[in-house]
This record gives sequence, structure tokens and C-alpha cells, in this order.
Amino acid sequence: MPCFDYIHNTFELGAEFRGMCETYDLGGLYSTYWLDPAGRLWHIDTTGTTTTYIKTEGDPGYSAKQPWKNLEHLRNGHHGKVTPACVNGYVELFPPHRLDECNWSIPRLHFVDGVVTDHKV
Repeated sequence: MPCFDYIHNTFELGAEFRGMCETYDLGGLYSTYWLDPAGRLWHIDTTGTTTTYIKTEGDPGYSAKQPWKNLEHLRNGHHGKVTPACVNGYVELFPPHRLDECNWSIPRLHFVDGVVTDHKV
């Protein structure tokens, strides 16, 4: 199954597409984007904003049987970056809370230089 990216949508496409949506048409690396009310797409980069702490035996919450629970992500005070995403082409949005349903339309957005120029719902 291909990977997807998240788009936090504030562009007017209807109530069912407000908030966090998914797409398979960008990088496919679980990246996060924001589509602003004017139709401009922004890339949100949170690299370096957390520090990973690995719990060791004796730490509160340490689990020898479930080692994945020993990873803790702590905010380190660094801020992420928001940069314009220069996308050209078509992007389809899927609302994640309705992926199991088949009876809804998929908005198709046409981007030129990272700005929506046309869309169909």
C-alpha cells in the first residue's frame, strides 16, 4: 500500500473536507502540508522539534515486554519551518474519517506554482 501525506485543509471545499485530509499525490512520505483559505499550499517541517528519550531499566514506565513503549518524544523548544510548496499538477484529497465509505466525491485540485487554480468536488 502506498504511503500518503497529510493536508490540513482550510480552503473551502465543503464541511466534509475541513481539517486533516490525506493525499497520495505529493511526496508519499507522511509529510504534513497546510492548504490556506486562499488556496496556497505550505509544507510544514517539524524536523528537530523533539528529542527522543529511550527509557532504560529502572526508569518510571520502563517495559521489558513492550520495548516500543520505552521511546518518549520530548519537545525541545525548537520551532519547525513553514515554507511554500511549489506543486504543479493535480492532487486528490481524502478525508481520513471516511476512507471506508465509497459513496462520496473526491475533490481534485489543480495546482500551479503551489496555488489552487481550479478544483472539482
